[in-house]
Amino acid sequence: MPPLRLTTAALSLHVGSLPRNRASSSRLLSSPSSDYTSSWYSSSPLVSLPPLSHLLMKSAIDAVYADISSSSSSSSPPPPPLPQTSSYLRPLVIDATAGNGSDSAFLASHLSTLPPPVPFDLLSIDVQPAATAKVSARLSKFSSHLTYSVEERSHDPLLQAPHDPSTPIALAVYNLGYLPNAPHPGPASSRVQTQTSTTLRSVSSSCRSLMLHGTTIVTSYPSSNPEEHESVLALADGLARLSSKETWSGHW
Repeated sequence: MPPLRLTTAALSLHVGSLPRNRASSSRLLSSPSSDYTSSWYSSSPLVSLPPLSHLLMKSAIDAVYADISSSSSSSSPPPPPLPQTSSYLRPLVIDATAGNGSDSAFLASHLSTLPPPVPFDLLSIDVQPAATAKVSARLSKFSSHLTYSVEERSHDPLLQAPHDPSTPIALAVYNLGYLPNAPHPGPASSRVQTQTSTTLRSVSSSCRSLMLHGTTIVTSYPSSNPEEHESVLALADGLARLSSKETWSGHW
């Protein structure tokens, strides 16, 4: 596993509360020299998580695409190629908790607006059959515009065969918790939801594989899994402090 590339990557954390359509809390940790940032948005009727998350996803993809485009059109000689197992590893845009497919559909829609050929592949992951079936149905209309895959498995490890583990990641998206409106027998505690240990390993893996201007976006719900929420919060805080070195400052 390559080391964390603190000068080239970003992690954005959004804290939500149940119900899942509003953000709660208010805090921003940042630094002028920091690439890793952790973000919270205040509970307000003007702040809704899906539009906010989708805006950040679009901005992240556009930033990487602009960098790829400028690199390909540059007259300067390219740097020596990095060792890799295939001739070219197309960067991935990953929905690591695909759920009902809202984020995957948004990502596919935006990727389809890029001039062909689209330089990214879309990977949607969810552990539940009901989720992957919905995602596959929602993505089917984009099959002529981009390459995508839907995988029914855990997001830990994030990249499994047939994906090369050294594939660069342009964007990784996590919407933690459980599948909304999914039927589950028994008490609420028995429903399938993301777990602290696998989430931390997966998010950390995504950060290690981010390409230049790449971003990992995590939406966490403290009412759904307090331990997971606090653990991801600590990870984001730690990355913000590490990447900004001595110039880190907190804005409240």
